[in-house]
Amino acid sequence: MDKLKAERTVIHSAFSRQCKQLEVLMAAELYDDNEVKAQFSLIEDKIQRLKKLDHYIFNLLLDTAYETDLTKELTVQGEYQEWSKFGIIEEVPPDDVNNFEHYLPHRPVTKPKGSTKVRPVFDASARKKSTPSLNQYLNCGPNLVEFIPSLLRRLSECKYGVSSDIEKAFLQISVQKSDGDYLRFFMVDKK
Repeated sequence: MDKLKAERTVIHSAFSRQCKQLEVLMAAELYDDNEVKAQFSLIEDKIQRLKKLDHYIFNLLLDTAYETDLTKELTVQGEYQEWSKFGIIEEVPPDDVNNFEHYLPHRPVTKPKGSTKVRPVFDASARKKSTPSLNQYLNCGPNLVEFIPSLLRRLSECKYGVSSDIEKAFLQISVQKSDGDYLRFFMVDKK
């Protein structure tokens, strides 16, 4: 985190210098259009790098905020390792790390009476200012809750009823490779 903050400070200082140089250049009555374009290009690059670093720092801050309960964190780490073993999640290749798309904030949630006592929960409704959240892009489909009463009524007419629960059903939904970049999450390796 300190390394990211230091890098951000350096880039922000360079960004400020670039803006001042552009200001001086624009104040001159005669200025070279190519030089102005070059300055704008450098400034745009700094803005993109600052946005990326801000996003990384924001997610790191979220992660460190939830690190206080080590038991939860270690349980969630075990869950991630299990997911990785079954191919549910995969590590971003080193050459693709800078292909910045979207990182989901996440945190451990405790449910003492559930089959999974501690599980990771991802916040797809999180968003940055002036950008839509992942939830806003999803096609929700029809509300199936309204069909439950008629289903229960038909079930009560039968002599036997069978109920089942698919373990980790949500994790068994496949995602296209191209959409995986929008489902990334940042995690600190506790090894």
